[in-house]
Amino acid sequence: ASIYPLYVFSVLLAFLQMWYTGSLGALRISALASQLLLLQAWLPSEAEHALQPHCWFLSAIIPYWIAHNTMLAVLTRLESKTITKLLAALSSLPWLALVVLPMTLGVPFPYEWYAAHPWKSARTWR
Repeated sequence: ASIYPLYVFSVLLAFLQMWYTGSLGALRISALASQLLLLQAWLPSEAEHALQPHCWFLSAIIPYWIAHNTMLAVLTRLESKTITKLLAALSSLPWLALVVLPMTLGVPFPYEWYAAHPWKSARTWR
């Protein structure tokens, strides 16, 4: 919670810089709103148009901050074998999402969506 005021101040400074340089026309209000509400990591099309696209990490870590105490309490009650199985299952999720799911859906390999997506181009978002 203590980082949010500094974050909003930095967004305000970036906004003032855009205003000073005359580039406010390129600003998307939806991207600004998602950034101020720390939702830009969950809306990738808005993250590319944010005033500070590098701050997506703050919005991605909020669920961790919210769930940390509960997760810690649950995990401390589990045995090591159970935690190992849980970690193995969780570490397989990226592989399933990036390899198995595209193969199942018939997406041709190599998966080069991002290579074909120019920065700040909404027309390649699906």
